[in-house]
Amino acid sequence: MEEGPDGLVLSMDVKGTAELKAWILEWGSNAEVLEPESLRQEVAAELERAAARYGGRPTDRGGGG
Repeated sequence: MEEGPDGLVLSMDVKGTAELKAWILEWGSNAEVLEPESLRQEVAAELERAAARYGGRPTDRGGGG
């Protein structure tokens, strides 16, 4: 883990990404997958499906509920 210009950068070696993807999604908009690109695309697709469920594209409103 190291401090980056936009926050903390966490690097790790993992065998699979299923559990890692679920953990990343728990962070919501507070996390960004930089690489591998395949995981970045999986997370983006999941978030797009969630945004569609809630009525359209995501906004910067923040908050919940």
